Amino acid sequence: MEIGAWFAQRVPAAWFTTPAAIRSGMDAIEVVGELPAVELPAGADDAVRAAAAAGRIARFREDTRAERMAIAEAAQAEFGLPVTWGATCGEASLLFTPGGEAAGPGPAWGRRGDFVRV
Repeated sequence: MEIGAWFAQRVPAAWFTTPAAIRSGMDAIEVVGELPAVELPAGADDAVRAAAAAGRIARFREDTRAERMAIAEAAQAEFGLPVTWGATCGEASLLFTPGGEAAGPGPAWGRRGDFVRV
């Protein structure tokens, strides 16, 4: 079965605003989805927007951990590749390192399309 179709059947539609982007390479599968933007008061500055987006991604990561890990385990059994999950929200992007190992002293945030592994 094609990897993208396999994930499309398993990733809950309610998780992301659009279908998840699935990329596979020689060493891993990446599943990255767009989270809904955080609604903020008019005039919120960039720092507030960045913090809100980071919080939305962190909440998604924690709230979906068990289900994401179950999907990842099934995918690894099917395709023989580990799965890395990620999310974008507003201008923030983040990839979650399998096993929860942090790269450095804490989460590092990238701008949209500039994924940072944590």
